Amino acid sequence: MENPAENNIIQQAEVYLLDKLIAKSTPIYPDQHITEVTLLDQVRAGEYEVIAYLNYYDIDTKEFISKAGYMIHLTVRE
Repeated sequence: MENPAENNIIQQAEVYLLDKLIAKSTPIYPDQHITEVTLLDQVRAGEYEVIAYLNYYDIDTKEFISKAGYMIHLTVRE
């Protein structure tokens, strides 16, 4: 996940499997990116279809602005 340099917001991802929060990224500031997140709970290794929400926060006040949800393919490795 990448937050382009031209963005003026902070992004944070949440990943849900069957309505259960299984992962949450650290805040991602403009011109930063992440390639993986640590799971909050045990999830068996495998392939999953999950919903990832991107939460958007004001860069100055850190207040929540909005969110967008995406169906994504998640690979869990041992």
